[in-house]
Amino acid sequence: MSKLLQAAIITASILSAHAANAALINILEDQTNAYAQVTYYPGGSKDCDSCLVTNPGTTIETFSGPIFPGGVFSGYHLTGDRTAYISDGNMIDSTSYSSINYAGRGILPGYEFTVNAGWMGGLGYGSGMALAETTMNLKFLVTEGDSSIYLFAEAMGGSAMLSLYDETSGILVWDFFYRGSADSAEIPLYSNHIYDLTGSLDIYTPFSGDPEARFAFEFEDKLTLASVPAPSTVTIIMLGLMGLGFQRVRENA
Repeated sequence: MSKLLQAAIITASILSAHAANAALINILEDQTNAYAQVTYYPGGSKDCDSCLVTNPGTTIETFSGPIFPGGVFSGYHLTGDRTAYISDGNMIDSTSYSSINYAGRGILPGYEFTVNAGWMGGLGYGSGMALAETTMNLKFLVTEGDSSIYLFAEAMGGSAMLSLYDETSGILVWDFFYRGSADSAEIPLYSNHIYDLTGSLDIYTPFSGDPEARFAFEFEDKLTLASVPAPSTVTIIMLGLMGLGFQRVRENA
């Protein structure tokens, strides 16, 4: 049974066990940075002063911001694609590089982050590269009961990292950092605990191969995501309200 099929079965069982009295997953910090880049340099491996090169240069798309703005998931799709045509007077050669950096609901269950790159070359005029990187940090507070989160990570030619840290207990709950392998787990989340979920993806291809890396996560209580102030902010607000109440009591006295 493939890892993707196992992931789908496990996640389906998690969602079927979703309790009516659901916990809340409160987003405290949410920041993701991602890019997809393709570059082609004319010249290079063969001496061809008379060659006519088209479309050299760099294509790059970037994303920086929250993936749960307002508590609602919002992904992105970044692409880099550049094909260069080289004519040496006798024949035409072409070299193509592509990269994709994606976050959304995809093949994997839950919120999927994927990067991949490809190269297709000809006679070897010029050189280039395709690369993509992603870094994600999500801090959240679990309230109104215990919950759970499903985690998945896989690297095929690239690198993937995904970790979950229980900030309240000071424990690294799950940590994945591999190349050429996959892993998954269902992790319990405890009420009134703060967690840091951190992930990163990195691929690069100068020639040949189609590296790919991905990670995904799914909350048991995915429909109850809500952005709330961090506990320190809540404390400040409560103290302010208490102060106003105290002042009003003194005025009435």
